[in-house]
Amino acid sequence: GICYIEINDYNQAMMTFRKLIKADPEFADAHYYLGNVYLHENLEEKAHEEYKKALDIEPDHLLTHIALAELYFSKKNYLKAKQEFEKARDSESADIEVIQQINLRLSNISQYLK
Repeated sequence: GICYIEINDYNQAMMTFRKLIKADPEFADAHYYLGNVYLHENLEEKAHEEYKKALDIEPDHLLTHIALAELYFSKKNYLKAKQEFEKARDSESADIEVIQQINLRLSNISQYLK
């Protein structure tokens, strides 16, 4: 599925991730990537659903928290974006570079929350 994303074949990517999820509904990465495909196709509600499923399976899924934060930010839901960025920052898999980038995004969001 990721290879299809890299060559911009989002229909094939979507079908691949759906098949993976059908075979293993608990595969958090497949839900995350399917969410990304949906987002690329401007299917924001479906993307949101897949991101939430990924987090139900793996609550500390760093990339999903970031993707969900960006989705909330694009919808001007700054409080939820802030909360998701904070969860990403606090994730055990976040390294120092990721934390620094998230902190920049959080400082950007703070201007919208005043």
